[in-house]
Amino acid sequence: MKKLLYFVGGIVVLVIAAALIAPFFIDLNDYKGTIEAKAKEATGRDLKIDGKISLSLLPLPSVTVDGIKFGNAPGGTAPNMAEIESAKVKVAVMPLLSDKVQITEITLTRPVIVLEKLKDGTGNWVLKPGAAEKAIEPNPAQPASPSATSSAGGWDVQIDGATVEDGTFIYRDAATGAEQKVDKINVDLSIDSLKGPFDAKGSLVAMNLPLGFSAKTGRMDPSAPMPIEVTLTVGETKGSFGFSGQADMAAAGDPTKPIVTGKLSAKAENVAELMAALSGGTAAAQPPALARPFTLAGDVTAGSAAADIKNLALTLGDIAAQGAVGAQYGEATTVDANLAVGRVDLDKLMPAGKAGEATEKKTEGEAAGGAAKPAAPFTLPAGITANVTATVEQIAYQGKAIDGTKLVAQLKDGALNLTQLSAQLPGNTAFTLSGVLAPKSGQPSFTGALKASSDNLREVADMFAPGALASVPSDRLRKLALTSRLNASPAQVEIADLNATLDASKISGGVILALPDDQKRKRMAFGVGLSVDKLNVDGYLPQSGKKVGEPSTSNDTTKTKAAPDNPLKALAPLGDLDANIEIKAGSLTMNGQQVKGLHALIGLADATLNIKDISVNDLMGGKGEINGKVTDLKGDPKFDINYDISAKDAGKLLVMGGMEPQAPGKFGALTLKGKANGNANDVTYDIAMAMTGVGLDGTAKGTASGLMAGGIPKINSDFDIKAKDTAALAQLFGGPADAAKQLGSVAFKGTAQSGADDLTYDVTLAIGGIGGSGKLAGKVTGISGTPQVDTTLDLKADKPAPLLQLAGLAGPKAQAMGALTAAGALKGNAEDMNLNLDLSAAGATAKVAGNVKMPKQQPIAFDLSITANHPEFTDLMKIADMPASGAKGGPLALAVKAAGTTQKASVSQLDAKWGDSSLAGTANYDATGAKPMITANLSGGTVNLTPFMAPSTKTNASKSTTGSGGSGSPAKTSGPWSTEPLDLSALGKQDADIDFKAKSLIMPDQRIDDLVAKITIKDGLMTMQTLNGKIYGGAFDLSGTRVNGNGTPKIDAKVAVKAIQLAELLGGGIAGSQVKGPISLNFDGTGSGLSQADIVRSLTGKGNLDGTVLIIGKIEQTVGSALLGVLGQKVKQVQGIADKINGVLSAYTGVDNKLGGTFDIVNGVLNTEDTAFTNPKARGTAKGKVDLAQMALSMLIDLFGSSAEQAFMSVNLDGPVSSPKPSFSGGGAAPSASGIPGLNIPGVNLPGFGGSTDTSTEPGGAATGIGGAAGSAVGGAVGGTGGAAVGGAAGGLINDLLGGKDKKKKQEEQQQAPASQESAPAAEPGAAGTAPAAEPEVAPAEPAPAEQAPAATEQPPAEAAPAEPAPATEEAPAEPAPAAEPGATPAPAEAAPAEPAPSELIPLPNNETTTEPAQEPGASGN
Repeated sequence: MKKLLYFVGGIVVLVIAAALIAPFFIDLNDYKGTIEAKAKEATGRDLKIDGKISLSLLPLPSVTVDGIKFGNAPGGTAPNMAEIESAKVKVAVMPLLSDKVQITEITLTRPVIVLEKLKDGTGNWVLKPGAAEKAIEPNPAQPASPSATSSAGGWDVQIDGATVEDGTFIYRDAATGAEQKVDKINVDLSIDSLKGPFDAKGSLVAMNLPLGFSAKTGRMDPSAPMPIEVTLTVGETKGSFGFSGQADMAAAGDPTKPIVTGKLSAKAENVAELMAALSGGTAAAQPPALARPFTLAGDVTAGSAAADIKNLALTLGDIAAQGAVGAQYGEATTVDANLAVGRVDLDKLMPAGKAGEATEKKTEGEAAGGAAKPAAPFTLPAGITANVTATVEQIAYQGKAIDGTKLVAQLKDGALNLTQLSAQLPGNTAFTLSGVLAPKSGQPSFTGALKASSDNLREVADMFAPGALASVPSDRLRKLALTSRLNASPAQVEIADLNATLDASKISGGVILALPDDQKRKRMAFGVGLSVDKLNVDGYLPQSGKKVGEPSTSNDTTKTKAAPDNPLKALAPLGDLDANIEIKAGSLTMNGQQVKGLHALIGLADATLNIKDISVNDLMGGKGEINGKVTDLKGDPKFDINYDISAKDAGKLLVMGGMEPQAPGKFGALTLKGKANGNANDVTYDIAMAMTGVGLDGTAKGTASGLMAGGIPKINSDFDIKAKDTAALAQLFGGPADAAKQLGSVAFKGTAQSGADDLTYDVTLAIGGIGGSGKLAGKVTGISGTPQVDTTLDLKADKPAPLLQLAGLAGPKAQAMGALTAAGALKGNAEDMNLNLDLSAAGATAKVAGNVKMPKQQPIAFDLSITANHPEFTDLMKIADMPASGAKGGPLALAVKAAGTTQKASVSQLDAKWGDSSLAGTANYDATGAKPMITANLSGGTVNLTPFMAPSTKTNASKSTTGSGGSGSPAKTSGPWSTEPLDLSALGKQDADIDFKAKSLIMPDQRIDDLVAKITIKDGLMTMQTLNGKIYGGAFDLSGTRVNGNGTPKIDAKVAVKAIQLAELLGGGIAGSQVKGPISLNFDGTGSGLSQADIVRSLTGKGNLDGTVLIIGKIEQTVGSALLGVLGQKVKQVQGIADKINGVLSAYTGVDNKLGGTFDIVNGVLNTEDTAFTNPKARGTAKGKVDLAQMALSMLIDLFGSSAEQAFMSVNLDGPVSSPKPSFSGGGAAPSASGIPGLNIPGVNLPGFGGSTDTSTEPGGAATGIGGAAGSAVGGAVGGTGGAAVGGAAGGLINDLLGGKDKKKKQEEQQQAPASQESAPAAEPGAAGTAPAAEPEVAPAEPAPAEQAPAATEQPPAEAAPAEPAPATEEAPAEPAPAAEPGATPAPAEAAPAEPAPSELIPLPNNETTTEPAQEPGASGN
């Protein structure tokens, strides 16, 4: 036993030693020739082993062969059918001992296998052994025996692992040139036996798409189906395709049994990414509808004769479809497919703005790929019959639904029969397409029929183009019925036998579109032949009220105007087309007008538009025809057109073109005939036109060139145009017809001829309605550079009012213009023009001569001499709408020179005269600095401004005023002052330095003599450095006064008035007519405010008043008569009171009263405490206030004798300055000793009233009635004088200087005041001292008994009264009244009828009324 072990061990050692040593002694490379020869003998191909053959026996036997090349079949494109860089095989040793081959490893490195279908149709995989062997190709009739497939010579073969590293597989078809390549093949394969099971995993790149795969099968057993599971993944898209089922190889011989059964599946998280991976593009370039998940599932059954997929279910996002596919194959293959889709929401699938992106990018990709290869001839499979039925329940788009979409088609005998493609669209719109698609001459050709109908076509339009028909009336584009044949191929598309009804129009004909193929046809061409029975264009126009042909009213000015170009270049796209178009229309209605028999025949070829005929058989009773050509459409188009148009009613034709409806026959018949040729820049024309209704008859013939150059075109033309009705002609061309109505007939005739660089013209014109005629003749030179004009003109219009109306000047002013003429010469260019013109209009003549320069980007410059004359300056101002008072200004003569620019100019040699006024001087204007500066030095003789100033519209304080504009609208006032805001902003907008002198400056109600003014304005401050003159018989000086317009307006006033005449200042009324004398006033003060009223209310300052007052006239007579008129008829005892009062008052009349005093003004209220007027016989004082804001006063006047300590009279003045209300005052310096408060006259005592100061109106207080009435009369005369002297002199003058109420109104109010104040008849002039003595029976009335008087007040004793009664026969008081004025008429002696006194003034005993007549005024004074 031990020996046996040694023997076996020795054998093993020898075997191991042999395994280790044998490879060193056996070189397999020596057998390459034998191996290659055996391969050649077996396959008929060359086998080359370019590398080494290596053998290794340990640890496992392995053979490695490098550089294997197996030759290709003759005719193949590659030299080798297979090439393997390296092949390695390892075999386990021990299984060999039991007749098993266990290959533990097979590794093929970089194998390249090329399978080719040769030109003769055979494959290079068909091996042809040498002469002694048959071709190696399986014989289907003799399948391999089971033993052959399971073993090799009785050996069981097991492959534990096979690996392919970086392999490549190529398939080529020499007949078609097609090639498919799969590379980067890496496979790991496990095979338990040659009968399986098989398990393979790997990856490869096919069509540049990385794919992964795995496959598992069970063991091939003829007695049982073999399980199969296959999965294919696509790159990194998470998309996969799979099959899981089984294969029953035993059923391969029975066509009724399935071989493969199982589940087919597919899924992808994002179809767009999957398609991008499959196509080599990007996900963003795919249709947005694919950016959603996808699933597919179905049950697969496939046998040797039939296959089908049942329960097919597909989803794409929320779209679901179900169906089935079945196929039967053999000699003829038949496929049946049914697919039902639910709801498809295109709004979700195609988000707005995304639809065009993929197409654009795809196009770019295709362009990048270079020129497309010639397409293979179009064919459809001839050996297969396929039936397809597909339905879509609903398609949602733009919020609307397409229902019942259905496709029924059959592929049979190499043609696709489209049985039905139909859908139901909104608006009860049905669409059906049917026909046959089949190959024809290698191209697809479709022949079919189209049918459509709709009850509301607008809904379909809104679905695909929302809002596109919004402007079309809602009752249009609704009904549609259409049938036609449709023929289509890559060469052309034809719509034939078209019959359609659209709304009320019937359309028939056809359209052919020929498409370019880059071979026979290089350009697109089309043919159109359509006929329309009638078309109402009005029915389809927007309902905006605008007619066809009306110009747009857009005000958009933001668009930059493009340089002029040939408008015919818009036809350039037609240059790429060939076409023949013929359109007929029975009638066409537009803007309510109808034409009939329209025909258009147009051809397009070789970039030429041939207008063979555009005609209308019935054009408003006439005809129209246009023909001609437009050539060189792709370059610079040129035209040659002839036209001949006539219409019996031109008005209807114009209305059709967009004009408003006109009266029938207004424009009459129209003829327009002629020709034109050239291009947009150069035109030759010959035109004749007539319009009978307006008497238009004209011709024009010539040439025009350079129309698009932007400058003045070159013209060579003769024209002769006449029209009888200018109004209708103006309306025709968009002018103001009403204004042109009176122009009558017009005529233009002349010539215009261009030279090399100039234009000579000679034009005559006539306008009958205005008596107008004229001539323009001259020349324009330097047209190409800076055009120069040298022309003469001579124009006139005898009745220019209608012509002025055209320019916007109408009404009486235009009628007052009179004849208008313009004659002279113009020479220069647009930037530098010399002119010399004589003008006349409105009775004025003028001459303008000089130069005007208008350089670009610079101010306009001028140097002009102007003269003008007019017989009445005021009439000229009215026409020019200048302010005027209505006063005549007199003849005007003006001469002036103006030179400079609009920024800096001067006026010199000014010499203006109007009436008796004259003004001369110079002025300058300079706006080149921070603000404009105006300087002027003017002097005049008499300068009467009254004609140029609007009449004053101010009223008294109780009434509103109107502004100077004369509009009549009430101005805001506060008393006499305006509350309108003062706008002094002009003071800050420019500076000024004005010197002005005038011998006399005349303004309404005011005259200033020897006026000297020097006024400066600087930074909003106006300073009157010098402002003085003579006024009201004296002089004034406002020098130093300043007005500040910055912020709140402020005035710093310095007023000096010297020796002005009081009578002239007061002007009227009792005071104004009976008071005179010079007074002087000085005042310094300030005020500020936003309005005139505010400034007066804030006025603060001090002043003084002095002068001399002379009282003239018969004031005492007025007082006495007024007093007796109140008392004389009731109280007989007071007959002598008038004489007493008159005697005292006469001390103030006829002598100079020295006036003096001071005053201050605080916040617009003037206060004086020391104003006095004195004379040798008497004196008076005044104290009180004047409210300047309201021009109202409250003043106390005390009148004294020359040496009396007590005043004999105290009077209050209250109310407006212009008409104060006077009354006796019991609070003054005069004691009430006469029974009347404020009246202290010796010898005067009224029983029952003496000494009373009671102001009640109860019985016993009669003093109030008497004092009020008599005080009113006395105060009106005396007090009015004193009040006017103080309040009138100070307040009135300040009022005038500050611009308060105008003097004229004040005078009128003063004149009215006495009438209202006098309650008793006034004495007749001369009554005092001249009337005869009273008749005896006219005795004073008996005094009332004391006990009958009211008990409220006891009368003082008679002796206590200071009065000294004078008998009726005595002389007048020691101070006699002035003698009667010359010519005074004595009063009659008879008593005048008594006016009954009101009972409330003087109570009588027992309420009895006296009937005794009153004495004549002045009777007591002899």
